[in-house]
Amino acid sequence: MLESELNLSTIKKTKRILQHLKIAILGGGAAGMMAALQAPGKQHDITIIDKNETLGRKLSSTGAGRGNLTNLAIAADRYTAKPAQFVETVLSQLTPQQLRNYFDQLGIPTFATEDGWVYPLSNSASNVSDLMESHLRNKGVSLLLNETVRTIQVDKTGFTLGFTSDHSPFHVDRLLIATGGKAAPQLGADMDILQPLIRTGYNVIPVRPALAPITKKTRSTKKIQGVRMDITLSLYRSKARIGRNTGNAIFTEWGLNGPAAMNLSHLIHDTANNDYWLSIDFLPNRSKYLRNLILTYQSTEIPLFTLLKSVLPHKIARWALDKMNVPLRTPIKFVNRTEIENVFTFLTKFRLPVEGTRDFEFSQLSTGGIELSQINPKTMESKRHPGIFFAGEILDVIAPCGGYNLHWAFTTGSIAGKNLFYT
Repeated sequence: MLESELNLSTIKKTKRILQHLKIAILGGGAAGMMAALQAPGKQHDITIIDKNETLGRKLSSTGAGRGNLTNLAIAADRYTAKPAQFVETVLSQLTPQQLRNYFDQLGIPTFATEDGWVYPLSNSASNVSDLMESHLRNKGVSLLLNETVRTIQVDKTGFTLGFTSDHSPFHVDRLLIATGGKAAPQLGADMDILQPLIRTGYNVIPVRPALAPITKKTRSTKKIQGVRMDITLSLYRSKARIGRNTGNAIFTEWGLNGPAAMNLSHLIHDTANNDYWLSIDFLPNRSKYLRNLILTYQSTEIPLFTLLKSVLPHKIARWALDKMNVPLRTPIKFVNRTEIENVFTFLTKFRLPVEGTRDFEFSQLSTGGIELSQINPKTMESKRHPGIFFAGEILDVIAPCGGYNLHWAFTTGSIAGKNLFYT
């Protein structure tokens, strides 16, 4: 017996299962597939509708193809959402270990890295999608692929879906919308479903790229292009710091990529009317060590350049000394205290003006979507239209890289799936 079926037994104590429902799940990604897997037996007519030729297309690309499924450090304070209590209520219903146990029962064993990132033992996200799809077919779930829903009509008996193709209208008793966000349109992502939802009265937060590379205004970092290292980034809007993150970053011709930058990107918007800039610390947790090293060798012939390379990539060390007009071969004993302090200030408080972020094509996620106040976090059911449920990226919730967002998709999908079939 799968854990999903075990968990459903607790729902049966307080809710009555409905017989032979016709259910449509819009979106065959992580949230949609997880929801359909919660079906109690085969007594319901369940159809997943997806615009792609296969299920889990975006899921198959996550974690650089390895599938970063969750994180052992999942906590509500790692998510950006309003109200914050919504996320706490959702996350309390499925812990990372419970999710791992569930995957293990599906034949998807996982392992965790030292920093808590959880991957499938196969190191293949596409394998995860394939295994989930196999379980769906075994449950008798129907797939309607290469189809896009453009209209949703609400009536007393349920919901009628209209398609962009000549497919006949599709009437269902209950509906789960898990179509995802706008990130990675090359993988079929879009949020066109928001238009019929807006017409039926839903409040939608404007959608923007998130977990996206940050673009710069200047060429000041051209000489360190290609460097990849751990740094601390502080994001400012005018004089106010609005975000801070330490992690890996990659310096590119157009700006900064990697988790350190991507985890701040959702905070950048309306750049025409706001002045954004980054303060970069190239020495997080290394500054004290470098100072002690310089103090130890301050009377020697060893160049400052050599000492900097003990904690910094060659390109960064050379670039910093060039900017501070300190010759590379100058022995440390000939570098005065002011010059050393200038180097430290440069390396710990380098200012980089921000132009914006790269577009949805280069982002891992989007922020914005359905406003959370319209959803019941205990069931994922709409407060506006009972019988409509929401899950995944279509909701206005964002979290850092590292499995947090996939955990959100799996969790909301699981909650919605466990409540679709009950009164």
